[in-house]
Amino acid sequence: MNDTAQEPQTEISNTQKRKLTVQLAYSLLGNELPQYYPQCFNKKALKPLKVGINDDIQAEHPELDERVISMALTIHCRHKLYLQAFTEGSHRINLLGEEITPVDAEEIEHSQILLQQMAEKIERDKQKKKTHRMRIKVDREKRAKKSADENKAQAKEQKAVDQVRKLKEEWENKAGESKPSHETKKPIIVTAKK
Repeated sequence: MNDTAQEPQTEISNTQKRKLTVQLAYSLLGNELPQYYPQCFNKKALKPLKVGINDDIQAEHPELDERVISMALTIHCRHKLYLQAFTEGSHRINLLGEEITPVDAEEIEHSQILLQQMAEKIERDKQKKKTHRMRIKVDREKRAKKSADENKAQAKEQKAVDQVRKLKEEWENKAGESKPSHETKKPIIVTAKK
C-alpha cells in the first residue's frame, strides 16, 4: 500500500452540521419529547414552558445532544400556537405539565410582538410571491412577443426570398420563350427582271 495515500475527509461543513442538528431537533420534538413528557409537549394544548427547561431535559437525558435539545426548544417556542398561549392568567409549566410560575405582562407583550412580526413576514412573503409571479408573467409575455416578432420577421424575410425566386423564375422562363432581340436577317437581293 502506498503510505502517501490520503484518507477521505470525514469532516462535515458547518452548514451540514446545522442541517443535521435541525433534522434531529424536529425528530426529537415530533417523537421523543412528546413520548417522554406528554403533559409538557402536547401539540393540541401548547403552554408556556418553564425558563431553563432545556437544563431539566439535559439532566434527565444526558445521551441527548445539548445543541439538538436547544434547537428543538427554539422551534417549539417559535411556533404560532405556542406564542398564542401567552395570555393573561396563563402559567409556565415544568416537564410534568405542572403550573409553576405565572406569565407576566412583559412576556405576553413579547409574544404579541413576535406574533405581529410573524404576521408581517407572512404578508411580505405573500407580496414577494405575488411580485415574483407578476414578473414571471411579464417575462413570459415579453418572450412570447419577441418570439412572435421573430416569427413575423422570418415570415417576412421568407416571403421576400420567395418573391425574388418567383421573379427570377419568371424572368428565366420569359428569357427562354422570347426571340432573340437581334435577329440576323438574310439580305434580300432584288434583281431586275429581264
